[in-house]
Amino acid sequence: MNAHRVNARTLKPVVICSVCCTASLRTGVPEVVAVRSNVGRFRGSAFPVWRCADCGSIHAAREVDLGSRYQDYPDHAPVALDWRRRLLFRGQLRRLKAAGLKRDMRILDYGCGNGALVAYLKLRGYAGAVGFDRFTPAFSSTIPLWPRFDMVIAQNVIEHSSNIVGFMRDLARLVRPGGVLFVGTTNAAAIDLRAPDAFADTLHQPFHRKILSLRALLVLGHRNGLALERLYHTTYTDTRIPLLNERFMALRTAWVNDTGDTPLLPVKSRHRRRFWTWRALLLALFGSFLSRKTHVVAVFRRNQAPSTGEARP
Repeated sequence: MNAHRVNARTLKPVVICSVCCTASLRTGVPEVVAVRSNVGRFRGSAFPVWRCADCGSIHAAREVDLGSRYQDYPDHAPVALDWRRRLLFRGQLRRLKAAGLKRDMRILDYGCGNGALVAYLKLRGYAGAVGFDRFTPAFSSTIPLWPRFDMVIAQNVIEHSSNIVGFMRDLARLVRPGGVLFVGTTNAAAIDLRAPDAFADTLHQPFHRKILSLRALLVLGHRNGLALERLYHTTYTDTRIPLLNERFMALRTAWVNDTGDTPLLPVKSRHRRRFWTWRALLLALFGSFLSRKTHVVAVFRRNQAPSTGEARP
């Protein structure tokens, strides 16, 4: 029997997508694109990302130890519930109510950051609201994770995980049978890697490790016994209220310090003249109508019985 000899030098490197577990054999090595960071401490640095040709998800190409760097992460700093945050959270509460939220329910905000949403929910009478964030000392206790919850909110969290399949499984396990899981995340399908700088705030390097396509997110939900009930193509912070939409806030932070660290902090006097332009006024008033829909929120309900279906993104 003749053995086939393979010259290793002629083989192309194989890249595996950890979301859909597909090797890029058909298309070869995916294109790697350098993306500038929109975080202040990484100003001037660029990080490589690549897109899976099969499921469309985007991956950070370089391993980065971010554990200690989350200690001063912008969303973890204490903030006051000012009028802007109250208006934004009112929109989030409206979505939660549409999914069946009641005042006597147990609610978990997973990856709650500074706990602002939890504070708002408690203020509105939802005493069963708790938060968990392992990088925020006030919310790092795992005790709140022991029971299952009627509703779990994971807003802008899943894309920070390197093991996104395991993370989705863990989220599903926190929801009681018949309960609801909110997953708000960046939508890879809406990101054009041919113009990476235009999407630097959405790619959010180096903190976004895996960015799912909508198709991949829905399949992961199905694999974990989650049935899609509702789909939003914008985040709750993209409102029709003047000044409170994603396009205007991105322009605002780019002009102030070119990072996404302080989207709601007051604008200093030396920057105010920039906002008296037609572009700024247009986005301030009508930015929600010009949304690039780079975020998606999937509202899942956990099945009463475990799902046995298997499908690929």
